[in-house]
Amino acid sequence: SDQIEYYCNLKNTENLSFLIKDESNNIISLIPLALYKDKIKSFSFGGAPCSNALIQRKIDASRRRKILLFIKKIIEKLAKKKSVKKYIVDSHPIIYQDESNVPQISSKNQFELNFWPGKIILHNTMIIECSKSLSELEKNLSKYRKRDIKRSLKKLEIKAFNYKSTQENLNKIFKNYQNCHFKKAKSTRPEKSWQIMKKRIFDNKATLFVSYLNKSTEISYLYCGHYKKFAWGWSQVNDVKYEKEFQPRHSLEWYAINYFKKNRFLFYDIGERYNLGQNFSPTVKQLSISDFKEKYGAALFPKPVYEFEFK
Repeated sequence: SDQIEYYCNLKNTENLSFLIKDESNNIISLIPLALYKDKIKSFSFGGAPCSNALIQRKIDASRRRKILLFIKKIIEKLAKKKSVKKYIVDSHPIIYQDESNVPQISSKNQFELNFWPGKIILHNTMIIECSKSLSELEKNLSKYRKRDIKRSLKKLEIKAFNYKSTQENLNKIFKNYQNCHFKKAKSTRPEKSWQIMKKRIFDNKATLFVSYLNKSTEISYLYCGHYKKFAWGWSQVNDVKYEKEFQPRHSLEWYAINYFKKNRFLFYDIGERYNLGQNFSPTVKQLSISDFKEKYGAALFPKPVYEFEFK
């Protein structure tokens, strides 16, 4: 719920997420949905895809199909009522398939929305399998990334701030992180979204990694979300004064990967590998970030994004 609240606070987005219950009043599905009031109205979280419906694990394939058709009718009615032109939805390869709540990588049902005519954009997301040995993870690094990490670690010290950090200390560090974002972008997210991000750290749903020069000067920040042994890179920013000389992101990302490995996480999603495709033209920035992240040697897993248009 805090993830939905965060994205709804970023832009002019109205939360329309809903539940479906069975005859016995048990929740059988959750559908994350939001109305983005841009020039062209869309069902999306500020232009970012909604997640595919979550359906109760024990439901069989036949009933699952009926639920998806039912969801489709509801969304089409909402689109007509609110004059929405497009529904953007994606499906992630990390799933929680049984009651153990242990994350797994799977393509199960990942393309189940193919019955709904629309445009599909197929990205890869880059996932580090943290259960691999450290030597194997190091082996997967590119030659130049290994070199850059070594150079960076000689000059910088890195710390992780999590739910165990004192409130006073975390408030101070997080404010510095927020200010660094503002200086870099010359604009910032709504204050409410920052408060949600900070609260996630106290709730053990996120960790903030910070690079220090001379043990006291903060020069780079990496904010990662996590849930039940699965973590993902969420937001990163460098102090522009030190960015070119020290390239702190190289060692900061590597430190985060090792941190999650030591804490027995199974997967770390480093981000998407964007490529030019028939239905997608990445920006120069997206390609640059993809190139950077690819050098950490993560495995590539498909992440379909659907765009359904309404008449």
